[in-house]
Amino acid sequence: TTNSLGQRRVVVAATEVAVEFDGTEVFTGEGVLVLLPGAGVAGQLTGSASLDAFLPDGVDFVGTLSVAVNSSTAAVVESVTVGGSTIALNLPAGPYLRVSGVGIQLRILGQTLTGNFSVESTATTTTITVSSATLRLGTGTADVVTLTNGNGTLTITAAGVAGTISGAVAVNVPGVSIAGTLSLQIDTTLGTGSYVRISGTGVSLTVLEQTLVGDFVFEQTTNSAGARLIRLEVQNAQLTLGSSAGGIRLAQTGVAAFVVTDAGLAGRLSGN
Repeated sequence: TTNSLGQRRVVVAATEVAVEFDGTEVFTGEGVLVLLPGAGVAGQLTGSASLDAFLPDGVDFVGTLSVAVNSSTAAVVESVTVGGSTIALNLPAGPYLRVSGVGIQLRILGQTLTGNFSVESTATTTTITVSSATLRLGTGTADVVTLTNGNGTLTITAAGVAGTISGAVAVNVPGVSIAGTLSLQIDTTLGTGSYVRISGTGVSLTVLEQTLVGDFVFEQTTNSAGARLIRLEVQNAQLTLGSSAGGIRLAQTGVAAFVVTDAGLAGRLSGN
């Protein structure tokens, strides 16, 4: 075929396409590929991807993904007509392989992050761009802490996955409200210290008309019986009983630890 610039192209519309990157098969599906004379191949495909070669242990994707590939060093902007349908290709300069999907589940350390993902792998790094993401920390029967409308970036290295996703965080516990900026933090590069947690500084938590202010970290864990629960740790805690102007300050630089369930929270605060 010939593109809008009068350049001749070989266009392949195919099913059961297998894509390899650095010698590893990462995708099978169908789509359109444009063969660029003397430059390489570019195209877009839809199907199932196997990203095990690029993801560390304990991390995997679930969902239908699409692939954009450009093995050349030039941008590819093409309008290709196949079977009476026009397919627009607008691919940045490569070489790269980009895998993306809408409503995909990314599972990390037993937690499930749902959203729109784009995974791009180059010769030096693999990056996951996340948008419209949701994460729910709960007891198994109820969501206790949720992050919605999350956006951010995760970087994959040989050691694991790390990054931060910002979004709206809510605590779904009767009589408890939270205010402040929190974000989802993921780091699987720390071995036994790896984590998936929601945290923020200068956060305020109000319960029984009293307000606790500090640096908060929410993590989902299990107790000795195997039941799931949410652990809340607070550093630099400040608690004042009564009004902020005339109340009694119990701790100015305290440390607090709570167990949070959908029924309420319980814990201890200590400090000066």
